[in-house]
Amino acid sequence: MATAGDSRAAYKQDMVVSTRYRNDLPPPPMLPKLLNIETGGIDQYLTTTFASSLLKKEEPNIEVDAEGGMPIDMIGIPGYFLGDESAILAPENPAPLDPADLALMATPDQLRNANSKSNHVSFLRRTQYITSSQAARAELGARSSGLRPKSSKAMNQQKEPPIAKNDPVNIKRHIQKGFDIAYPESKQPDSAGPESSSRGPPPSSAEIEAWKNPVHPDNPKLTPVDYYPVLPDIEGGTDSGSYITVKFDKPPLPAAGGRRDERIDVSLLTAISNEEVVREHQAKVELYQQHPDLYADPGPEPYELDFMIPRTQSLVPVIKSKLDATNPSKDDTAGYDTDADGNPTFTFDRQRVYTPSRMGIADDKWRSVALSLVDGGSRSSSSSSGPQKAAYFYPIGQRMTLKPERRDAASQGGDVGTEHVDKVHLFVREPNEEEMYKRAGYRAEMDAAYREEVFAKMEDPFAGEKEEEEEDEDGDVREGVEERTVEANGRDADVDADGDADADGEPDLDAMDES
Repeated sequence: MATAGDSRAAYKQDMVVSTRYRNDLPPPPMLPKLLNIETGGIDQYLTTTFASSLLKKEEPNIEVDAEGGMPIDMIGIPGYFLGDESAILAPENPAPLDPADLALMATPDQLRNANSKSNHVSFLRRTQYITSSQAARAELGARSSGLRPKSSKAMNQQKEPPIAKNDPVNIKRHIQKGFDIAYPESKQPDSAGPESSSRGPPPSSAEIEAWKNPVHPDNPKLTPVDYYPVLPDIEGGTDSGSYITVKFDKPPLPAAGGRRDERIDVSLLTAISNEEVVREHQAKVELYQQHPDLYADPGPEPYELDFMIPRTQSLVPVIKSKLDATNPSKDDTAGYDTDADGNPTFTFDRQRVYTPSRMGIADDKWRSVALSLVDGGSRSSSSSSGPQKAAYFYPIGQRMTLKPERRDAASQGGDVGTEHVDKVHLFVREPNEEEMYKRAGYRAEMDAAYREEVFAKMEDPFAGEKEEEEEDEDGDVREGVEERTVEANGRDADVDADGDADADGEPDLDAMDES
């Protein structure tokens, strides 16, 4: 700040100073070091990987117009606007390709396996399996035809062609080989011949020792606790012929006293359909069947599931004893409650309403199976004390994941048009004639002798109902459930334990009985 006399006003003046820094360091006393960095040379630009990586990095600058760069003018095509599209279709008898162009039609697999042998066997030549041994013999016969006969010494020195691992006959023989090792007493005699498809190849000493003293492939310190033969449960069939696996998004019941609530093991799932929703779904199904290219597949019929559990946990062991086929007192009425009419029943209350969030129906029900370890009678045969000791497998025909309906306690009755059941009275009984016929068909699928000797002679109890169903114009034929009453006020339902389905495909109750 500066002043210019007392009479003048004070003013400010900024001083601008330019500051420069100097670098007085001398230049380096040595020359710059040049390193030879290997860049791969021109060879790296001649590979396909370089072009592929360059294509991924550099986006093509292409301006696509409304016609995609391919203007199509249909005016000059003769007969097109008169309904004749033969001019734009490929000819039925195309001209043969030049021999020089046939090499360009080879597929990548043919180029990759150019040196491999080709049997030139048509895909639909015969409707039967062509095993590798049969194909090798046919090729051998084709080569030897027209040539001079070989000497017996040369024929003896010729080796049998190797058999592919995925050959059906080879798979069957190795399965039989496993049974021969596990059950030597059931092995077929040598009279069957070594080439018999029902006889397994001879096991090696290492395979026999591995069966006697098995070793875990990952942890050799583990030792087997017990052995179970894997068998189908031919007496454990259901009315539908398969089982359903159900998974909940969240635990359906909270833990009781820090332990899992065992009422889940004997719970029931009652399927309830909304008539209005079913009609809408049926209309979508008809549209999809008539015009599958215009409408999407609506999927399975939508429905809701009422989750029912016993009133108290003390009923769980009693219900399990009634469902145990080996329990001699399973048919006693001891342990049952009584309804208003004095009939013995187990009372189940509706806990919650669920809807399937994901549901899949298996094309092959034997692709996924469930195992049940049963410590029954003898390992080799069933006894009077119970079923044979084995790991029984059961087919899984459907999988579903359930999510609870987002409703409060006051609105758990369901949507308008859906009659939910508040209470179920359950009585366990033996299967009737119709149910026995359905489950006999399940056994007939696996047991050929039973199918020919027993099931073929059984009388079909549904023969008359099928004829009536065909003659019924409305198609409202109901079967299976002996009693299912719904009251308008209390919405109580009495059902039997067979849990069969109606003719329109609406299951009323999950199947629960001792068989």
